[in-house]
Amino acid sequence: MSVFDRVRRWNVFALLVAVLAIGFEPAASWSAQDGDRIAKHLTVNSIQDPIPGHAQHQVAILLPPANGTIYTGTVSYTASIPVEVVVFHAYEPVKDAHGSVLVGTIGDKPYAISVMQFSNDVPVTNSATVNFTGSAMALHTLNGKPFTATVTVDAVRRTLTP
Repeated sequence: MSVFDRVRRWNVFALLVAVLAIGFEPAASWSAQDGDRIAKHLTVNSIQDPIPGHAQHQVAILLPPANGTIYTGTVSYTASIPVEVVVFHAYEPVKDAHGSVLVGTIGDKPYAISVMQFSNDVPVTNSATVNFTGSAMALHTLNGKPFTATVTVDAVRRTLTP
C-alpha cells in the first residue's frame, strides 16, 4: 500500500470519527505515556473541520486531545497553502463578565482555541516553526481550501494534576 493510499485511508477514518462525535484521532500512532517525548515526522491531508460552526474550514489534527493531558513542544511544517497553527485548551466555562474566548466542541468537551498566527502577529504562511502548549494541536485554514502538509513534531506529553 502506498503512502498516498495510507494517508487517504487515514483522512476517511478521521472524518468518520469526527462525524460520530467520538473526538479526534491522531494522524499517526501516538503511543506516549506521561512525560514521554513524542517525535514524529509525517505528511497529512486536511479534512473538513468537524467542530460545529467551523464546517467551512479545513483542519489536520497533529496531536489529538486526551482527557487530563497537555502537550508542550515545537512543530515545524511546510504546507501546500498558507495555514495557521491551532492549539486547543481544555475549557472550563466561567461567568464571562469580561467577554468570552473562542471555543469549539470536540466530542462533548469544550476547548478554547488559540490561532497562533493571529495571536502572535505572525503572518499566515506555508511554512513555520511554532512552540506550543495545549490539550491538542492542529494545522488549519479559515478559507476552506484543502491542504497537504509535511510536519515534524517534537513534544512531551504530560498528565495534569488535579
